[in-house]
Amino acid sequence: MLYEEKPWDPIKVNPQDKKSMFVFTILMMLPYRVAYFYDSDVGNFSYGANHPMKPHRIRMAHSLIMNYGLYKKMEIYRAKPATREEMCQFHSDEYIDFLARATPDNLDLFNKEKFNVGDDCPVFDGLFEFCSISGGGSMEGAARLNRGKCDVAINYAGGLHHAKKSEASGFCYVNDIALVRRVFPGTGELHDIGVGKGKHYAVNVPLRDGIDDVTYRSIFEPLIKTIIEWYQPSAIVLQCGGDSLSGDRLGCFNLSMRGHANCVNYVKGFGIPLMIVGGGGYTIRNVARTWTFETGLINQTILGPDLPFNDYYEYYGPDYKLDVRPSNMYNANSPEYLSRILTEIYSSLEPTKHAPSVQMQPIPADIRGFDDDTAEDSKEAMDTKGGSQKNRDEIVVADNEYYDKAEDVHMVKNYSDHEKTNSNSFSESARDGNQVMSNSANSVGSTAVSSGTASITQATSLSNNETK
Repeated sequence: MLYEEKPWDPIKVNPQDKKSMFVFTILMMLPYRVAYFYDSDVGNFSYGANHPMKPHRIRMAHSLIMNYGLYKKMEIYRAKPATREEMCQFHSDEYIDFLARATPDNLDLFNKEKFNVGDDCPVFDGLFEFCSISGGGSMEGAARLNRGKCDVAINYAGGLHHAKKSEASGFCYVNDIALVRRVFPGTGELHDIGVGKGKHYAVNVPLRDGIDDVTYRSIFEPLIKTIIEWYQPSAIVLQCGGDSLSGDRLGCFNLSMRGHANCVNYVKGFGIPLMIVGGGGYTIRNVARTWTFETGLINQTILGPDLPFNDYYEYYGPDYKLDVRPSNMYNANSPEYLSRILTEIYSSLEPTKHAPSVQMQPIPADIRGFDDDTAEDSKEAMDTKGGSQKNRDEIVVADNEYYDKAEDVHMVKNYSDHEKTNSNSFSESARDGNQVMSNSANSVGSTAVSSGTASITQATSLSNNETK
């Protein structure tokens, strides 16, 4: 049986974390550089009083992070908001134009079904500004990583990975992870391993309800270790959604704060440039606690259990502790089930093994012609996998998706690429949607890794049981 349950060890910070497992030479230890992105306006936006997504949680986490004194250990930035042109590097022009123009007062003037806005993804005041803040933080963080200006970049306003090219989805409107690098993660099944030439460049781990710290660690660590050793990524995007925490309003997992944070600490330990983004999480006091604790770990600090006084101190009663405890929820993930998952995943990874060991290898050039492989546009491929990336990029609304009559189906033309103007570049270097290393393999899946960049979508996106 491949699955082996590991004992739970207390979380420790390792001063040698910056040393990569792929580097042979002995390096003198340099200061660990963390770039933290926060815009004070982000907490002003509201999806609605009864909606579970609360941008206010980012402001709560920031207040805790500051009052624990972590600002002394990081470089703190307010990123330039993402522009329309930057958003259109992944999203369609028509969709971004809708986000920029739509308001609660004029929504009746638009075909809102076309863009999938409604109860889950409402149009609220300041929607476009909110999307700009989320996308801008992730893009600037990726740019700093790419230029070697930091070892870890943090944008808790990012991680809104459900947004699609031409529509909102799962509380997400602009997919900042896709803007950083053209991987499009999402909740999926075990057999979702990528499309066409991107086949085997995605891994999905469908976990069942009630998974706890020990079980999650016992499958997360060996899988991530194997993926990193085989693909040798030169950067990682770690999406740290908090809806896997015990007691989440929408989630169905049973992780403690430390169980969740162990994943961040483990990935950080590989010493690979790391982008940390937010995501789900709907019990906001627990999300704020967890992101604060993880920010401490990223800065080589284990924070104390007693919360410092902060702007939202009353939210954390009655114990006022930095902790999220697991419940006695039943764990439906049996060792046999997890062993079957590991067997299947290791088998699917075998054809794409990058290197036999830990030696650094040259990163291959981008795959030419990847987007327009006509072999992927056969009738069978179109029916089962959607065809080539180029074909999918040309479709805003799928055939008959929202309409009964064929004549009502909106097929869209191919939009031209946008060039960014020099005036939109920020001080050190123009931002680029493909800033983080080479785009050597596109894929669709929740855990997508290429030899250029790994996008490891932690917690909520590891499960196909996510409730959104």
